[in-house]
Amino acid sequence: NAEFGKYTLRIYPTKETEDIFITSDPWLYACIVVAVVGITSLLFAAFSYFVERRQRRLTHRVRSNAEKAAAAERELNEYLAHEVRNPLSSAIMAQSFARNTLAQSSVDGETYTSIEADLKIVDSSLRFI
Repeated sequence: NAEFGKYTLRIYPTKETEDIFITSDPWLYACIVVAVVGITSLLFAAFSYFVERRQRRLTHRVRSNAEKAAAAERELNEYLAHEVRNPLSSAIMAQSFARNTLAQSSVDGETYTSIEADLKIVDSSLRFI
């Protein structure tokens, strides 16, 4: 009521009431929060460690497979160089030798035409390869 002025009413608990309702809840809540943050941090650190370890293993496996594939490709190229390219070069040189020998020889017309046709077939086959 404005007629009587402004006043403040303070109520203090008695000693028995204080003893009944004193609690350590703020400390308990603070400890719980700290424990939750600590456990969460430990879980995150463990998760991060295991994910990084898994990623390292996966990367190592991928790199190892890539190295094996590169080695297999090198081996295949070496095989092809030895088994295909070298004999192919030899065949091309032999065909060229036969053509030059035919040009320098004195063979009759029908034999020359037959050998020339055979050399053209060999030449087209070698160019196809």
